[in-house]
Amino acid sequence: MCGFFLDLPRAAPLTRMIGSPVAHSMIPRRQTRSPIDAITFSFFFDIRGSYFFPLFHSLPAFIRKQTNNIYLVKIEKEAYCIRNMEEFCNQHLKELALDDWSTLLPSSLLFLKKLDLPALHPYCNASSQSILLPSAPDMGPPTEPININLYEHLITGWYYYVPPTIALFEVWFFFLAGYLAPAGALTLLWLSTRQNSLLDFHPCIGATTLISSWILMTDDQYVMEFGRPYGMILLLVTLFTLRPNQRHYPLLLVVCVLCASMSPWSPEDPDNMSVTVKPGLYYNADNSVVNGIIDIWKKNLPDYAQVATPWQWTGDARTGMPYTLNHVDRVPIFHRVWLPTVDNEFVALDVAFPSDGGHNWQNPLYLVFHGLNGGSKEGYVIDFCRERTKEGSTCVVMIARGLSNTPLQGWTFFHGVRTDDAHSAASILRDRVKQPDQVIAGVGYSLGAIVLNHYVSSYGDQVALDISVSISGALDCNYQQLYIRSQRIWQSMIVAHMKDQYLFTKWGDRIYRQLGQRSYQQLMRAKHIVDADAYTGVLYNGYEDLQDFYSQMSSVLVANGTKQSGYFSIPHLILQSFDDPISSWRT
Repeated sequence: MCGFFLDLPRAAPLTRMIGSPVAHSMIPRRQTRSPIDAITFSFFFDIRGSYFFPLFHSLPAFIRKQTNNIYLVKIEKEAYCIRNMEEFCNQHLKELALDDWSTLLPSSLLFLKKLDLPALHPYCNASSQSILLPSAPDMGPPTEPININLYEHLITGWYYYVPPTIALFEVWFFFLAGYLAPAGALTLLWLSTRQNSLLDFHPCIGATTLISSWILMTDDQYVMEFGRPYGMILLLVTLFTLRPNQRHYPLLLVVCVLCASMSPWSPEDPDNMSVTVKPGLYYNADNSVVNGIIDIWKKNLPDYAQVATPWQWTGDARTGMPYTLNHVDRVPIFHRVWLPTVDNEFVALDVAFPSDGGHNWQNPLYLVFHGLNGGSKEGYVIDFCRERTKEGSTCVVMIARGLSNTPLQGWTFFHGVRTDDAHSAASILRDRVKQPDQVIAGVGYSLGAIVLNHYVSSYGDQVALDISVSISGALDCNYQQLYIRSQRIWQSMIVAHMKDQYLFTKWGDRIYRQLGQRSYQQLMRAKHIVDADAYTGVLYNGYEDLQDFYSQMSSVLVANGTKQSGYFSIPHLILQSFDDPISSWRT
């Protein structure tokens, strides 16, 4: 389902949206807020492992060994994880030798010369002096032993492995429920017309159809797509075809009770399905800048009323299936340089030039901000840069500090509140390579979109971009605390990747020393991103609580109990889907 949408506080009258100079466009799933002094517009689119224990008495020692491997993390299996600066520099020098700038066209070489940033990381330069703080340990997992008893080992191991494994199976079952429910109901109707029903020998048909029908009736993704009656009808048909005299009937009744008790429609999030704003393009027609953009844009605006993949019925499928099935056929060639930050760290800028003709000084220059576990190797980043370089534009991907196999010397690694790195990257492009008639466009995905929203709404006239596009990023992050479905399924898998990629590998020792053993252990048990943010975001960085942390990350301001977005001094387009399974449309 597709459309355009601008979300305002629930109590805000429609006249506030019409009078706002913020333009937001939405495809059927999401929410934003617009102030009078903003120039914003939004666009919305609709077993890890098993073990056999031959001797029961060896179980305690085995468990301790396995859970210690969780704490100390098996880094040898993680090729992307660097353990110390020496290891990084050795790998970095090998990669640098393969990055041949001599093949670049003159305009591309001139771009890099004007940018005047080193290709060799300054920490790997023998002539430079390291600024590693004496109190900051090197990268890697905790070096101190973690002394906990067997019971705590078991609990930690359970939370580390089981929730993401269950979430993986659950999301695939949710993918298939839309097909299994109608197919199962038809099968049961056919079996009920036959004398020797096969159902007596195949109770799994009834159980699978019951569960799938219940999902269609209660899950917000299917309810937003088909409405609640569709799943309810399938459920009633299934119950009607099941005869009480069948020997498996009590078992199927138990399945119904379990479905009711484990409904994905959480009472803590009852109105996630209550989409109160219609899909569409929302903007302030009285704002001359935005109105001029929209007049030009409408001439080539695609029709999002037609779903591109009608066989994918939910946001789960439209998120997971492209990620699983699509393949990017040509990877742009990135050239990495290192940008100094305000606190004497260095973040990577990966530059991709047009393959034909080199850098063009008139075409738009794109600054890309990736998602939480991303980098320039992520499929969506590669796809965007490939298409833009085909058009003759240069793309610069800012790697969030400490991610994508980049090092840090100090204590402060990446989190969603930080915007000064984004400002440094945009400023150096504006000051050193931008031409008078050239446009610098910021593009953010997911958490990168949250950072971009925060940056352009908080820096006012100091924003170093000319225009920006936010894709699937929140304006009010506090609503994520209420999106229980996302926490249980998608966030569980994402946080498992975070743990393996950098929380307990690259930054494990620093997090352990900052949090202490007890809080570090609780972080190990984090079931989703909100759980992890309570430690890596709040406790590690000194915020008061999650409310404070998410408020600081958001682009909305709270004054006298009412919410409004910050001051957007540039045109800002927000694309969001109502059925986004990771970020609630209410954010």
